[in-house]
Amino acid sequence: MSWLESILESVRELVPADLAAVLELENEDTLRVLAAAGPLATPRVEHLRVDLGTRPALRAALAGDGPAVLDGAHLEHDEPDPYVEVVTLPGDHSCLAAPLRTGGRLVGAMTLDLLQCGVFSSEELLRAIGAFARLAAMVIAEHRTAERLSRDLESLAAAAADLSPEGPTGTALVGRSRPWLEAVERLRLVAPAPTTVLLLGETGTGKEQAARAVHQWSPRAARPFLAVNCSVLTGQMAVAELFGHERGAFTGADRRRAGRFELADGGTLFLDEVAELPAEAQAMLLRVLQEGAFERLGGSSTVHVDVRVLAATHRDLESEVAVGRFRDDLFFRLAGFPVRLPPLRERSGDVLLLAQHLLGRLREHLGMPGLALTEGAIRRLEAHPWPGNVRELG
Repeated sequence: MSWLESILESVRELVPADLAAVLELENEDTLRVLAAAGPLATPRVEHLRVDLGTRPALRAALAGDGPAVLDGAHLEHDEPDPYVEVVTLPGDHSCLAAPLRTGGRLVGAMTLDLLQCGVFSSEELLRAIGAFARLAAMVIAEHRTAERLSRDLESLAAAAADLSPEGPTGTALVGRSRPWLEAVERLRLVAPAPTTVLLLGETGTGKEQAARAVHQWSPRAARPFLAVNCSVLTGQMAVAELFGHERGAFTGADRRRAGRFELADGGTLFLDEVAELPAEAQAMLLRVLQEGAFERLGGSSTVHVDVRVLAATHRDLESEVAVGRFRDDLFFRLAGFPVRLPPLRERSGDVLLLAQHLLGRLREHLGMPGLALTEGAIRRLEAHPWPGNVRELG
């Protein structure tokens, strides 16, 4: 049992509410049920959101300093009871709402509903309920602090893993061949701008390393760089990973979780194999690129972010658009500045440079300064077709 559920059960020992609930203020006009207790506390109640914009009496009650008794009959005629869509309540019943505040700021509400009339007539009872409401407000404040710390820790951990402009293979942007230098020059040209970049090329050509370099050369270099492999994301999982989810959004979602866009706020998000994104995630990605806004899975609050998107694919995106697997409007958003990374077989002379670069890192790691390539090894390296490109070499 959670702290909020324990508080509600304690309140029900004071007054046998048929429905007791704690709601969190998601935004200026929306309350979301966090916990509920009593015989009317069904799963439908536990996923309810209440629109304050259509309930002026409830909004006025929450503007006060303590619990406010609401006339059930008055609510029925002038505005609906907050729970009327999910439970059966008579028009004439006892109803109370208490504002939850921390630091003078409204963070939620506690509501009590009883089928019996005239229950909340004692000032002593109202004071006791007010004390429990203050305790519930403290729990919500602690919960928000814990969530904020969790997001910060996730962001720091992701950023720490991605600090180096060199990729996991350590190949960085090594090369002197003309096709490679032309690609790198385009990357340097676009890096200072906020432009979305689409990296094209065969698998293993160094698209993630190129994205990291663009980030390091950009004004966002001190902010997070996060990478997501879209090819492993399917359906609802893709939406939750990129845009986060609310508690209860799906089975096992026991808390709110920030998605990659929130964690990358102010920085750069690299979407590898973007062509593999499912349709729902494509639609949400388009909106982020257009408006910088989205809603978490299972949520209604709009989240605003400032994220530069770098995308990559080994597929022909125009062909994917033609057969209906990829949105044309999203393609045009992503393809504003395409950069093709050449395969290793087109990079004359770069194989040996890359091999020497990797060998230098290996010498340092192993503490073997005499480690070197033999002439036979060099010949085999230069003769190999490298179908896996730089990734195969690394």
